[in-house]
Amino acid sequence: MCDVEVLASMIKSCNRCDLALNRKGAVPGEGPTGARILLVGQAPFDAEQINGRPFWGVTGSFLRYLLGRGGVKFYDCWRTNLLKCPLPRYGRPKWRQVYACLPYLKEELRLVRPGIIVPLGKWATKGIMHLFGIPRPEKNSMIPQMFGKPLYVEDYIIFPLPHPASLIYRSTLWNPTVDLFEGFGEFLLHELN
Repeated sequence: MCDVEVLASMIKSCNRCDLALNRKGAVPGEGPTGARILLVGQAPFDAEQINGRPFWGVTGSFLRYLLGRGGVKFYDCWRTNLLKCPLPRYGRPKWRQVYACLPYLKEELRLVRPGIIVPLGKWATKGIMHLFGIPRPEKNSMIPQMFGKPLYVEDYIIFPLPHPASLIYRSTLWNPTVDLFEGFGEFLLHELN
């Protein structure tokens, strides 16, 4: 057990997997402890590793906009990633890397105590499902079907949504993604009132 500053220090000095070999910096989570919502991305991008903050740069701008469409304030959420180090360009996570970082995510959940966990994208969703022992779909292509549908697990609501980085590569996803984030806002209004 530790506090947020100790956890951040542990993450920055981590060498549990091969991602530590080529990073400029690991990126710990940030935000208000006691935040109602915890956002989980896949891994930091270049801008995030340079700034040392999750969801920075273009992806962060998209995320702030999308959350705003749902009536959620970005800075009211705890923001983190499944992996704390960036992946190689165009790389995908390997399960050994996810397993190396999961203890950090578990500790963030203990420290922040959110009611709602929002995994962004396929890998964050799979990582959260693994953390809670939820069976994962056999095919990755089935994960997007889970977006926008709440899962009630232990004391948490898990609400998977698409990762905003997908909009950089596929503009056709813009309207469906906006709809899902607006649906998240509507869900919050009904669930929390």
